[in-house]
Amino acid sequence: MDMAREAPASVEIEGLDIDLGQCPPQARLPSNVRFRQYNLLEDPPNDMVGRYDIINIRHVILVIKDDDPTLAVKNLIKMLSEFSSNRVSNGLLTPCTRTWRILAMGGV
Repeated sequence: MDMAREAPASVEIEGLDIDLGQCPPQARLPSNVRFRQYNLLEDPPNDMVGRYDIINIRHVILVIKDDDPTLAVKNLIKMLSEFSSNRVSNGLLTPCTRTWRILAMGGV
């Protein structure tokens, strides 16, 4: 939540978790933050494919099955925007003037 308050208004932050029971109500969140339910071991919905410029994951090891993160990593890669995929694969980490969409998963 601290990042949402400090980030420019153009930054959108989505928190995903398999269980939203411990998330604060939307009315108590900064206007650029929202939560939605998602299971990392399932294909991401179409509106999440290629959507995120930055993905921050925590506590995901808890859902990895048989010590094989392959499916989870594939699903995370599907959610990265083309912009981010190109920048990561080319080793470019320089800032830009783009509107960022940030996804925080688990323990948000």
